[in-house]
Amino acid sequence: MKKNRLRIHQKTLGLMNRPEYVYIWVNPDEKEIAICCADKSSKDAIKVKKAKECEIYSRFLFSKLKRTAPNLEEDKTYVFEGVLSKGNKVARFSIVDNEVFRGRDRSYE
Repeated sequence: MKKNRLRIHQKTLGLMNRPEYVYIWVNPDEKEIAICCADKSSKDAIKVKKAKECEIYSRFLFSKLKRTAPNLEEDKTYVFEGVLSKGNKVARFSIVDNEVFRGRDRSYE
């Protein structure tokens, strides 16, 4: 949860057919976060730039994640495993099933 940043990797965006816009949905009951393809006109749409990955900075999002999964520590970076659904338009990730990212060598705790 370092830097209040959520990074959506290029591979995930590719599997979602490179959407121009996405929105983030947190489901506290299922303890999931979802990245959903969106239209420009969607209320909470976030523009995906043509970069390696999409980075979203949001204190509000991370306060919601922290309330949903209190075990997440603010000074750590996490990797969430997910699944695609609804015709590759939604990527769902369990907030509680995560690994701590330990550095550029791509090792996990």
